[in-house]
Amino acid sequence: MGILKTLLSLPHLADDLESEEYASAKLFGKIADLEKKIEKLEAGEPRPITKEELEKVAAADELYRRIRHWNEKY
Repeated sequence: MGILKTLLSLPHLADDLESEEYASAKLFGKIADLEKKIEKLEAGEPRPITKEELEKVAAADELYRRIRHWNEKY
């Protein structure tokens, strides 16, 4: 009787193992993606500059230019 129960439960065990393997693979894939992102940040690779950051830099440059011009003039 024990062998029969084991044989009958094999398809369910196989499904459970496949879903566990899939979940594990998916988790490891996400971990690998995060590790790549961290390596990229640690490597200091440049990230895209946002429009807001570009406007701040332009405003700071304009202010510096005006101050320098004022100092030269007076």
